[in-house]
Amino acid sequence: MDDTERVERRWKSHMESRDRHHALATPTDVEQWCSWLVTEFSIGHAYHPYWCRVEEFYDYLYWHTDHSHVYNPFLMAAAEYPAAGRIWEEKTSSLKWVAEDEW
Repeated sequence: MDDTERVERRWKSHMESRDRHHALATPTDVEQWCSWLVTEFSIGHAYHPYWCRVEEFYDYLYWHTDHSHVYNPFLMAAAEYPAAGRIWEEKTSSLKWVAEDEW
């Protein structure tokens, strides 16, 4: 099983346990999942592949006309909650290295 399949299976299982469709997460759903991620894995592994794959899914939904969403619950969770915020910090710190390397 590759990373994408593993992440998909775990995300869907998490959302099923919360009685919600996997495409209709709230920021609270995301925070609960992120809390589990940061206790189970290193922050780097919580970010990639887990955060990356599901955030990409919500980015897709945001722009896809057949399944449009008006917000990304991962971004909202990162702004409001500690575990999601820690993973977001990991994401932005890795982006800083990319930006610095380009200069």
